[in-house]
Amino acid sequence: MAPSCPVDLKTVNQTVVRLNALQISVITIAGLISGWYALFLFLAADFALRISGWNQWSPVRWISYQLVNRLQLPDQPVDRAPKRFAASVGLLFSISIGLTGLAGLEWTALVLGIVLLVCALLEALVNFCVGCWVYMMLIRLRLIRNVTNRSPEPA
Repeated sequence: MAPSCPVDLKTVNQTVVRLNALQISVITIAGLISGWYALFLFLAADFALRISGWNQWSPVRWISYQLVNRLQLPDQPVDRAPKRFAASVGLLFSISIGLTGLAGLEWTALVLGIVLLVCALLEALVNFCVGCWVYMMLIRLRLIRNVTNRSPEPA
Protein backbone atom coordinates (compact mmCIF):
# COMPACT_ATOMS: atom_id res chain seq x y z
CA MET A 1 0.00 0.00 0.00
CA ALA A 2 1.16 3.54 -0.66
CA PRO A 3 2.48 5.48 2.33
CA SER A 4 -0.26 6.78 4.57
CA CYS A 5 -0.34 9.42 7.23
CA PRO A 6 0.99 8.18 10.54
CA VAL A 7 -1.85 7.58 12.95
CA ASP A 8 -0.16 6.04 15.95
CA LEU A 9 3.45 7.11 15.43
CA LYS A 10 4.72 3.51 15.34
CA THR A 11 5.86 1.42 12.41
CA VAL A 12 6.21 -2.24 11.48
CA ASN A 13 8.49 -3.91 8.96
CA GLN A 14 6.62 -4.23 5.65
CA THR A 15 8.86 -7.14 4.66
CA VAL A 16 7.69 -9.11 7.71
CA VAL A 17 4.07 -8.17 7.03
CA ARG A 18 4.30 -9.42 3.44
CA LEU A 19 5.91 -12.69 4.55
CA ASN A 20 3.13 -13.07 7.13
CA ALA A 21 0.60 -12.60 4.31
CA LEU A 22 2.37 -15.21 2.18
CA GLN A 23 2.15 -17.74 5.02
CA ILE A 24 -1.51 -16.87 5.59
CA SER A 25 -2.11 -17.50 1.88
CA VAL A 26 -0.48 -20.95 2.05
CA ILE A 27 -2.39 -21.91 5.21
CA THR A 28 -5.65 -20.66 3.68
CA ILE A 29 -5.12 -22.68 0.51
CA ALA A 30 -4.28 -25.76 2.58
CA GLY A 31 -7.36 -25.30 4.74
CA LEU A 32 -9.71 -24.77 1.81
CA ILE A 33 -8.37 -27.70 -0.21
CA SER A 34 -8.22 -30.14 2.71
CA GLY A 35 -11.42 -28.99 4.41
CA TRP A 36 -9.51 -28.96 7.68
CA TYR A 37 -11.17 -25.85 9.13
CA ALA A 38 -9.21 -26.06 12.36
CA LEU A 39 -6.36 -24.44 10.40
CA PHE A 40 -8.43 -21.26 10.36
CA LEU A 41 -8.76 -21.37 14.12
CA PHE A 42 -4.94 -21.62 14.23
CA LEU A 43 -4.81 -18.53 11.99
CA ALA A 44 -7.29 -16.77 14.27
CA ALA A 45 -5.13 -17.53 17.29
CA ASP A 46 -2.06 -16.26 15.46
CA PHE A 47 -3.82 -13.03 14.43
CA ALA A 48 -5.01 -12.59 18.03
CA LEU A 49 -1.48 -13.01 19.37
CA ARG A 50 -0.11 -10.40 16.96
CA ILE A 51 -2.92 -7.91 17.60
CA SER A 52 -2.82 -8.24 21.38
CA GLY A 53 0.90 -7.62 21.73
CA TRP A 54 1.86 -11.24 22.37
CA ASN A 55 3.44 -11.25 18.93
CA GLN A 56 6.58 -12.96 20.26
CA TRP A 57 4.40 -16.11 20.55
CA SER A 58 3.08 -15.90 16.97
CA PRO A 59 4.44 -18.79 14.86
CA VAL A 60 3.68 -16.92 11.64
CA ARG A 61 5.56 -13.80 12.76
CA TRP A 62 8.44 -15.90 14.12
CA ILE A 63 8.93 -17.63 10.77
CA SER A 64 8.76 -14.29 8.94
CA TYR A 65 11.38 -12.75 11.21
CA GLN A 66 13.64 -15.79 10.78
CA LEU A 67 13.41 -15.41 7.00
CA VAL A 68 14.09 -11.66 7.16
CA ASN A 69 17.13 -12.18 9.37
CA ARG A 70 18.60 -15.20 7.57
CA LEU A 71 18.04 -13.78 4.08
CA GLN A 72 19.05 -10.28 5.23
CA LEU A 73 15.92 -8.77 3.72
CA PRO A 74 15.48 -5.01 4.05
CA ASP A 75 13.65 -3.29 6.88
CA GLN A 76 10.84 -1.31 5.26
CA PRO A 77 9.00 0.64 7.97
CA VAL A 78 5.31 1.35 7.35
CA ASP A 79 2.62 2.78 9.56
CA ARG A 80 1.39 0.23 12.10
CA ALA A 81 -2.23 1.30 12.66
CA PRO A 82 -3.64 0.30 9.24
CA LYS A 83 -1.79 -3.04 9.44
CA ARG A 84 -3.25 -3.64 12.89
CA PHE A 85 -6.75 -2.91 11.58
CA ALA A 86 -6.14 -5.33 8.68
CA ALA A 87 -4.94 -8.01 11.12
CA SER A 88 -8.14 -7.50 13.14
CA VAL A 89 -10.20 -8.07 10.00
CA GLY A 90 -8.10 -11.17 9.27
CA LEU A 91 -8.90 -12.40 12.78
CA LEU A 92 -12.63 -11.99 12.16
CA PHE A 93 -12.44 -13.75 8.79
CA SER A 94 -10.38 -16.62 10.22
CA ILE A 95 -12.84 -17.19 13.06
CA SER A 96 -15.77 -17.00 10.63
CA ILE A 97 -14.19 -19.46 8.18
CA GLY A 98 -13.25 -21.89 10.93
CA LEU A 99 -16.64 -21.84 12.62
CA THR A 100 -18.75 -21.96 9.43
CA GLY A 101 -16.61 -24.77 8.05
CA LEU A 102 -16.82 -26.79 11.26
CA ALA A 103 -20.59 -26.18 11.34
CA GLY A 104 -20.92 -27.80 7.91
CA LEU A 105 -21.49 -24.57 5.98
CA GLU A 106 -18.75 -25.36 3.47
CA TRP A 107 -19.89 -22.93 0.77
CA THR A 108 -19.93 -20.03 3.22
CA ALA A 109 -16.50 -21.03 4.50
CA LEU A 110 -15.24 -21.30 0.92
CA VAL A 111 -16.45 -17.82 -0.05
CA LEU A 112 -15.00 -16.26 3.10
CA GLY A 113 -11.79 -18.22 2.57
CA ILE A 114 -11.44 -16.95 -0.99
CA VAL A 115 -11.87 -13.37 0.24
CA LEU A 116 -9.16 -13.92 2.89
CA LEU A 117 -6.91 -15.56 0.30
CA VAL A 118 -7.30 -12.74 -2.24
CA CYS A 119 -6.54 -10.12 0.42
CA ALA A 120 -3.48 -12.02 1.68
CA LEU A 121 -2.17 -12.58 -1.86
CA LEU A 122 -2.61 -8.91 -2.73
CA GLU A 123 -0.51 -7.99 0.30
CA ALA A 124 2.12 -10.68 -0.28
CA LEU A 125 2.53 -10.36 -4.04
CA VAL A 126 1.73 -6.78 -5.01
CA ASN A 127 2.07 -4.93 -1.68
CA PHE A 128 -1.57 -3.80 -1.62
CA CYS A 129 -3.29 -4.10 1.75
CA VAL A 130 -7.06 -4.19 1.35
CA GLY A 131 -7.61 -3.79 5.10
CA CYS A 132 -5.28 -0.76 5.14
CA TRP A 133 -7.18 0.78 2.25
CA VAL A 134 -10.49 0.25 4.08
CA TYR A 135 -8.94 1.70 7.25
CA MET A 136 -7.84 4.87 5.47
CA MET A 137 -11.25 5.22 3.79
CA LEU A 138 -12.97 4.93 7.18
CA ILE A 139 -10.73 7.70 8.52
CA ARG A 140 -11.41 9.92 5.49
CA LEU A 141 -15.15 9.34 5.87
CA ARG A 142 -14.75 10.10 9.60
CA LEU A 143 -16.30 6.79 10.57
CA ILE A 144 -13.32 6.04 12.78
CA ARG A 145 -11.03 8.47 14.56
CA ASN A 146 -7.41 9.08 13.76
CA VAL A 147 -5.96 8.87 17.26
CA THR A 148 -2.54 8.26 18.71
CA ASN A 149 -2.45 4.77 20.13
CA ARG A 150 0.43 3.21 22.05
CA SER A 151 -0.89 -0.35 21.88
CA PRO A 152 1.12 -3.45 20.88
CA GLU A 153 2.55 -4.12 17.45
CA PRO A 154 0.75 -6.73 15.27
CA ALA A 155 3.37 -7.78 12.73
